[in-house]
Amino acid sequence: MLLVYRTVAAVAVAMSLSGAGVVSVMAAEDAALEKRMAEEKEARRACKVSICKAFAEPGSGAPVACSFTKTWRRTEILARIVGGSYIWGYGHVQCKADVKLDREGAGKALHDGQAKLALGKHDLNCSVENKDAAKGEAFKVRVSLSPALSFKSGKVSAVVVKETTTHACPPMRLVRIART
Repeated sequence: MLLVYRTVAAVAVAMSLSGAGVVSVMAAEDAALEKRMAEEKEARRACKVSICKAFAEPGSGAPVACSFTKTWRRTEILARIVGGSYIWGYGHVQCKADVKLDREGAGKALHDGQAKLALGKHDLNCSVENKDAAKGEAFKVRVSLSPALSFKSGKVSAVVVKETTTHACPPMRLVRIART
């Protein structure tokens, strides 16, 4: 009986020690993700400021060009996007885009009575991680679109997205949950 007790105690200690290691690794991964997401947010804010300045201060000059990245946690995807209608068998999603904006066109569009501003082709490149982060990337998705803005009295009155193409490799699989 003593041998069984010692064996069970040894297994319990080993399990608790290995669990603590897993928890500390997960905490480190979460901290790294939090840091990355905070840096992404700052870069997006700087990009927004550049774009707002181009609209607010009309004039010629170099086009506004900035890159931004946005990461959505798996929990956000499940709660806000998938919403219980689908099974999301993947992890976090990180999307990157390079934004280009004609400075002179932006200023004119906002300050003229009526105007249209075509933003040209923009590519959004997303990386979808596996549910198990150790396995790395599950697949990529690329969306190309050409947005155009219509302005009326200094405000955006319409947004038209033209020439949209999507590409996923390998194709993304979602499973619809039947609601009863």
